[in-house]
Amino acid sequence: MVLTLISVGAIILASISGFVGMTRFDAIVRFEYEYFREEWKRDGCPSGYFWMPEAQHFRVNASGSRLAMRLLRHAPSWIAGTGVEPTLRSFRRVSLVFLVSLMLGLMTLLSKAI
Repeated sequence: MVLTLISVGAIILASISGFVGMTRFDAIVRFEYEYFREEWKRDGCPSGYFWMPEAQHFRVNASGSRLAMRLLRHAPSWIAGTGVEPTLRSFRRVSLVFLVSLMLGLMTLLSKAI
């Protein structure tokens, strides 16, 4: 019973933090698109999870995934001194919560199955 509650709670937390992380990522990509268009193009014209540039008729998920992974490790030079720095910190924190809670939820489910 306790393991079930832990796993369900962790998976719910992972779902919420995953959604919040996606909205933070969208805000960063949108900011890059609006204010640093050349860098956005060099990044492969990524779209967000929910946001997509008006001129873009398809989602470029591969470039968005690469950008998300890079943002978790390094802050691009264009972010320094902008108002998007707190959003990047939030994106990193929420991504960590997502990964830890997802792993906890899956581990408790697997330990219950064994």
